[in-house]
Amino acid sequence: MQDDDIRSLLILRLGVESLFFKNFEQNHVLPSGLNTTHMRTLIVMGINGPSTMSQLSKVMLLEKGSFSPVVNRLMELSYIEKIQDKNDKRKFLLHLNDEGRAFSEEFKGYHAAFIKKVLSKLSVDEKNSYLEHMEAINQIHIKLGLQLPCSN
Repeated sequence: MQDDDIRSLLILRLGVESLFFKNFEQNHVLPSGLNTTHMRTLIVMGINGPSTMSQLSKVMLLEKGSFSPVVNRLMELSYIEKIQDKNDKRKFLLHLNDEGRAFSEEFKGYHAAFIKKVLSKLSVDEKNSYLEHMEAINQIHIKLGLQLPCSN
């Protein structure tokens, strides 16, 4: 692997992160007591459904110990609940409650509109090509061993 290859990977990561996430987060006011990690967590939970702390921290790219305060704050604010797994009494699943689900749906809608606006700068063919290439990259990541709960 050459320096240019590593540079290309870094640019790809920074490009996607900046265009579709950082810029979105900087332009949206969050409810009092929430930060961008809380918002991302609620959106991910809305997409993935109930998850264990380990599964969720993995998708959030945070160590479980660093992620615990995020979950605790969301429970304090009554956005999520910790419910014992019916099949395995040792395991607890984190669930969105009604308020958390509403927040997640609202911000997913804002985020989708933001992404659509960013992509509107492209022609229809360019947008389709971009999305097809992103899906191809995602499939290659899975082939290379990426195993996140959000992967199909």
